[in-house]
Amino acid sequence: MFDQTVWLAAKATSYVVVCAECAAEHGIYGARVEGRLDLARDHTATCCSRGHPISVVRGSRKRARLVLQ
Repeated sequence: MFDQTVWLAAKATSYVVVCAECAAEHGIYGARVEGRLDLARDHTATCCSRGHPISVVRGSRKRARLVLQ
């Protein structure tokens, strides 16, 4: 089993990723996962169409401000 964590930019609200476990088992086609994370939330959990768990975490807004300065 893969530990799948997707890190989003501080102001990102949507994502498209490849499920690594599906890609390893069945090839990259059909392994696509799409979703949204509202700005008010910092994390969520989802699953691909085959049920593999994927964590989605927003990067630190504080860290993003430090980089921009």
